[in-house]
Amino acid sequence: MKSIQPDLYQLVKALTPAEQRTFHHLAHRHTEKRPMGYFELYEILRKQDRFDEAAARQTTGLKKSHFAVIKRQLYEQLMQALSYHHRQDHDLEQGRRLLQQTRILLEKDLIEQAEKRLRKARKLIEGHQLIALQTECLLLRKALLEKRLNQPDAHQGLDNLQRDWKNAVNAIDLAGEAASASVEVSLQHLQKVRAQGSREGYGPIPAVDRPTFQEALHAPQWATQLDARRALSTYHFMNAEPAAAFAQNQAMLRLFRKAPFLTERYPARYLTVFQNLLIDHFQLQNWAELEEGLKQLRQLPRQRAFKRLHGITPRIEERSTLLEANMLVARKAYSRGRQLADDLVPRLQRQALRLSYPNQQSLLYLLALCQWLDGAADDAQSTINLFLDRYRKKTLEELYHFARLLQLMIHFDLQHVELLPYLLQSFRRSHTGFYPESTELFLQHLQQLLNATGPRDRPKTLTVWRSAIKKAALENRESRFYEYLDLFYWMDHSVH
Repeated sequence: MKSIQPDLYQLVKALTPAEQRTFHHLAHRHTEKRPMGYFELYEILRKQDRFDEAAARQTTGLKKSHFAVIKRQLYEQLMQALSYHHRQDHDLEQGRRLLQQTRILLEKDLIEQAEKRLRKARKLIEGHQLIALQTECLLLRKALLEKRLNQPDAHQGLDNLQRDWKNAVNAIDLAGEAASASVEVSLQHLQKVRAQGSREGYGPIPAVDRPTFQEALHAPQWATQLDARRALSTYHFMNAEPAAAFAQNQAMLRLFRKAPFLTERYPARYLTVFQNLLIDHFQLQNWAELEEGLKQLRQLPRQRAFKRLHGITPRIEERSTLLEANMLVARKAYSRGRQLADDLVPRLQRQALRLSYPNQQSLLYLLALCQWLDGAADDAQSTINLFLDRYRKKTLEELYHFARLLQLMIHFDLQHVELLPYLLQSFRRSHTGFYPESTELFLQHLQQLLNATGPRDRPKTLTVWRSAIKKAALENRESRFYEYLDLFYWMDHSVH
């Protein structure tokens, strides 16, 4: 049998504060004293920063065979606590419980009570479009109809059952079509990302061209529409069509707001749609909408539906902060970016802001760029050094390339004329080959600026450099280079 040791530790660490309180309550409900055994192990694992079974077993003082029993007991108790905690909040769980109660009443031959319970279940299942429960609901309707064959409305009941069964089968078919299309497009996107594909779009994907997919796109079941529109949103994003992707994400958001129970059922999906919509605003340069959206995004952890998502607050802070920094750079709002850096860099230095490694490095680069372009070269040097100190070899190589170029520019502005020649030589020796033409142009003109000593030499060198990069930009040669490093702004606003 597969070991559940890592699973148990991961489950303990994934509990939200509310889920922890529920587990604590259930573990203590039959005793006034501290429960031993599985709860003691839970406390040990909860306090571990990294999973260490040997240390946990040593702390409990249990034999290996008994310890294995306690582990499995803890896992089962955690799963029961999670089921108990979510049974009121989740409409699927409510529906399942009502159907189970109907079946129990039916087995006891309490027909009228069973019918009342089933009516309540049907109201929830049909109102919330719980496709997953429709088959069991129909089977219970059939069982109750068999108990009422002598009633005058039995034939009408049969007609209604046949009609609803066909509708349910059609709904399940459309849901399957939308779900398979969503997975197919997501797989294509993942393959593109892993292959680090070109920025050019993909051609047609069969899933989104099927007639049945078009039918699913307009299905009466909102969850089916969500899957279909998610597929289209990803498809348009892959094909560099932000306006079309935006339209699909906007339509999904309208569905969530039209049917609040969808947000309660799928809070993680709502969060993904909302974040994708903000990215679309960014690509379409809808700055006012993006700023308002960032405010709304940061309010989500306060809403009940999102509180059960593990790590929701740091996750939203990470994504909203990175998106805000990218927005400020895209808008050339470097003064605001510098203000953001004043708040974030100290937190990043003491690791009080929890970010994934790629997002941490991206944010450090963006903040250093803002500081440099807003005239705070000393602060920028500290921030870019933090980037370089935390850099892991053979990762984010393109970003590392530009971080080292930015480091050169910062040292130039700080007039470290004795250090710069060594840094330039070091860069040339380790140059990774990104944007070779633009990088060589950069290095040549920076060296010329260092060599320029007369009062008129530097302005002349800058003019020549500006003309060269403007020509390269007009010819669309390695234009992405200047998205990373805004040399035009530096030339216009810095004192050299």
